[in-house]
Amino acid sequence: MRKWIGITALVYLSGCASQAANNSDYLAFSTNQEQEETLMRSVHAEVGTDGEYLFSGLYRIQSMHGRGHWLCGQVKLPNEQEVYNVVRHRSGTVELAPEPQKLEACDLERYSAALGFRPSGERMFIGEQAKEPCSHMQDMKPHYPAGAITVREIATLGCVAEERGEVHGIPYWINRASNAGRFYNAPARYGVGDDHYWVVNCSTDAITDARSCTIRRDGFFLFWQNGYGIMTTGTAYPGSNMHFRVDSNAALSAPESTGLTGAAANRLVQQMLAGNSLITRYSDWPYNTRNDVTIPTRGFAQALDYMHSIR
Repeated sequence: MRKWIGITALVYLSGCASQAANNSDYLAFSTNQEQEETLMRSVHAEVGTDGEYLFSGLYRIQSMHGRGHWLCGQVKLPNEQEVYNVVRHRSGTVELAPEPQKLEACDLERYSAALGFRPSGERMFIGEQAKEPCSHMQDMKPHYPAGAITVREIATLGCVAEERGEVHGIPYWINRASNAGRFYNAPARYGVGDDHYWVVNCSTDAITDARSCTIRRDGFFLFWQNGYGIMTTGTAYPGSNMHFRVDSNAALSAPESTGLTGAAANRLVQQMLAGNSLITRYSDWPYNTRNDVTIPTRGFAQALDYMHSIR
């Protein structure tokens, strides 16, 4: 018997849905593969039925100011003929409602713009208990000694090895195939927007073999290639300046075209390693309005250390 029989309406978005209805800060976008996998895994965990789940029309409602996002779409459950509308709230909770009943968080008529997005086509997800383990990855060693690796096969991705644990009290997650990492403010909430964790990625140039890395979260973007470069996120107004301030230190500023580089970027990194809170500011395009984001520095040191260990 399904665990969600007798679904009742949840409190939509903890009061944020009504705000979204009148606020252009909430827009609709297409999903990427990771977001689709997040939604499909969440539905599987909530329903708890093995077999094939057929998803379609997936999209996300995104806050443009770091308030998270909500994943929306439709799902046909194993051994069911009906189609259900589904939303994964930013809290991680999942809600389903039989079609044609609308879920308030996913009602596109409530939002002021959709940016020409295109919902996904059909996606198949197979209950994890029905899959055989990926035996060739079972002996993989964790990056951190106390980390635990989970190896599983996902219908849309194939064999995936994920490492989870804590380093110096900071929860983390690593995709061991790409070495992409996330270092969280506690507590960890896996699979949702990057407004509460530091995202680390490194890559190798196909022509020069040069390595480059990034660390990002809402309001902050660090680029490394033989030195640091730091910018704000978002689209800055041409010719404006961006600003960075850690705790009570003097603010560091730079043109939007370059961001912080050289000694100024190094100084900000050192301040973030020693400080508690970072404020970033930029003037957004096209309205030239001020955009401030406050970011706790918790987890940045671990993200930076991990970046340098894989670069």
